[in-house]
Amino acid sequence: MRGMIYGFSEHGQSGRYDYNRTDTPDYCPDMSESYSAEEVAVRVRRVREAEKLIPAHFAQRIGATPQQVNDWEAGRQRPGPKHILRMCQEFGVTSDYLLFGMVAFMPLSVAHKLGLV
Repeated sequence: MRGMIYGFSEHGQSGRYDYNRTDTPDYCPDMSESYSAEEVAVRVRRVREAEKLIPAHFAQRIGATPQQVNDWEAGRQRPGPKHILRMCQEFGVTSDYLLFGMVAFMPLSVAHKLGLV
């Protein structure tokens, strides 16, 4: 069972995801869609707005530029691993939430703050 993650997405879908497989999008089709720039954009904006930060202050907290934040929130780009990690550290969200919409492993207080539960 090593490498298996069990959880629920923000849309109420439950599933088992094997992150060791190289064919994950075929194994679990909704993961490739959830990792689209548009879906990530919605979640990044939700985190920023829950913290009541303007894009410039949000960018400063995670070591990004305001233009990068604008590009992420517009769905033109996805944040890279460094910025995903910083968002997790600064705001208590999980990378599973930011990338795939999974809320099962997020602290309940953070999920409440984001309006997910």
